Amino acid sequence: MKSRAKLAKSHQKKTYLILALLLALGFSAFYVSKYGFLTGDVTSAHVYGKPELSIEQIQLDVFYAIPNDKEQYNKSILEEKLDILLPKIESFHKNQFGKRSVISYRVFPAPVVLFDTGFFYDTSDTRFGNPEALKAITLELESRVYDKQGDLYNEQFITPAGHYRVIAIIYEGVGASGTEGSILLSRDFISKDEYTQVGASLFYHEFGHAIGIPEGYDIYTNNPFTNDIMGSGRRAPIENNYIDQSTLKEMGVF
Repeated sequence: MKSRAKLAKSHQKKTYLILALLLALGFSAFYVSKYGFLTGDVTSAHVYGKPELSIEQIQLDVFYAIPNDKEQYNKSILEEKLDILLPKIESFHKNQFGKRSVISYRVFPAPVVLFDTGFFYDTSDTRFGNPEALKAITLELESRVYDKQGDLYNEQFITPAGHYRVIAIIYEGVGASGTEGSILLSRDFISKDEYTQVGASLFYHEFGHAIGIPEGYDIYTNNPFTNDIMGSGRRAPIENNYIDQSTLKEMGVF
């Protein structure tokens, strides 16, 4: 028979092992709940409030859209402006999301002359960023560019499998608006000198809406309730901007 001392020592060992296991399990549960991953696996970055919509890979398609009663802005100058702006958007997004969400962007090779006049897209009310133009032009682009029967169908603009597509409309008209999957921004915000410092922030603010992020200011009074790019930060250079950490957590980043 084992001595009492040996039995006690054996029992003590088992107790230590059980405690160590419980501590490991507790730490693992805490780690997963706080950071969303374990042993190298990360939670999928997703549209705000919609975990089923992954944004691990985002395909950003940029169009210059012109109502058929408006004159075209200088194409080469606009391209130069976009060549400066779009890398800033990509870089800012990377700084906020890391490797969990990556933007790939491309610019449609020609301006798109829309089927109707500016009044048709704008209606009589362009308040709140001209959301009616955003909806109408998005639908038109989807049917003309992405549908195989569309008059502007382009195989190079097929959305890669597993990518979340965002249509960005640089509009020859007024407005700055965003909804899930698409944004509209007046060409003025890209090309006019007065917006040089904040144009990228305004673009990303609307892009934020395209991936589900809500407003950070009151659209009726213009008063901000966040200081990030969705609130007062939309009026600051993108190099000085950020997305609120609580927002990123809601999108699976923390």
